[in-house]
Amino acid sequence: MAMFRFGSVNFHRGYNPGSEEVMNFALDKSLDVLLVQDVYRRVVERENFRDRWPHCNFADTTVHFDATGQSENTKVGIGVFTTLPVVGKSSEAYLLNMEPVPKLLRQAVTLAPNGNASAKDAALLATCESKIACSLKLSVDGKPVTVVTTHGPWRGEGEINEELDRAMCGLLDIVMSLPGPLVMAGTSLFDRDDYTYRMFTNTGGLQDCIPRSLTNTIDWKNRGVTDGRDRVTSHILARGCKVFNVELVFGIAEHAALAAYVDV
Repeated sequence: MAMFRFGSVNFHRGYNPGSEEVMNFALDKSLDVLLVQDVYRRVVERENFRDRWPHCNFADTTVHFDATGQSENTKVGIGVFTTLPVVGKSSEAYLLNMEPVPKLLRQAVTLAPNGNASAKDAALLATCESKIACSLKLSVDGKPVTVVTTHGPWRGEGEINEELDRAMCGLLDIVMSLPGPLVMAGTSLFDRDDYTYRMFTNTGGLQDCIPRSLTNTIDWKNRGVTDGRDRVTSHILARGCKVFNVELVFGIAEHAALAAYVDV
């Protein structure tokens, strides 16, 4: 059986309620693969992170504000990290571009006193945050599988405009171009009940692997429903492999972290 365990977590640029717990999750030795979103590049370049994860593919999505509210080359991005053998990697933008890395516009966000920026203007954000599909092709006991992460565009109040529609079509094109078994997980802001998501499950032939019994707030009908816990704004989509034992980890991040096994 060719099997591995992966975890996915949104670092929220260090503004999570339990930053130490997030790092403990990211360095958990039970994981073979780690997917990260919204993390400062400097965090994944620390020695303890590099020692834990010898292979990686990391892509910058924006130059963000630091804790003082200034933008001083504070790069934020997404990435895939692993201890498994790597046979290929790719990063491709489906909104804006890989280079140059865009600078976050102050007018696009609400800036808290501690420097935390929250999305405010979806149209402006689409001009200053690249959206990228970042992947590693792995060999698991000799069997190939591609693991992809992304952080989807912000949807404002849930509307799907032309720009968002084009972006999602672009992401689907990237996923469809990657051959063989595939798992994609990360932070997602599109509703599982709208047609953009069905493009991935119907047209793309991907399986939705987060049980519907879980209150996932990527579904807009669940916005505001937290059961007293963190928001679950994550997706796991798979093709040609089995994802099982999906576990949500609450209390460490604004968005619940997740972990699961994959049988290739």
